[in-house]
Amino acid sequence: MKWQQGRSAVDGMLSRKELERVPASREQVAGDAPKVTAIIELAERVLDEMSPF
Repeated sequence: MKWQQGRSAVDGMLSRKELERVPASREQVAGDAPKVTAIIELAERVLDEMSPF
């Protein structure tokens, strides 16, 4: 999926507080890896359900 095709879905998740923007930090990313992985998997499922992109 191209970014522009999924952007509206991600923007929607941000506006509904399902995702949040955070500053980049190597230490934080390393500590939050399991949470980030779960969020990515959820976003992939949502986007898959929105197909036919």
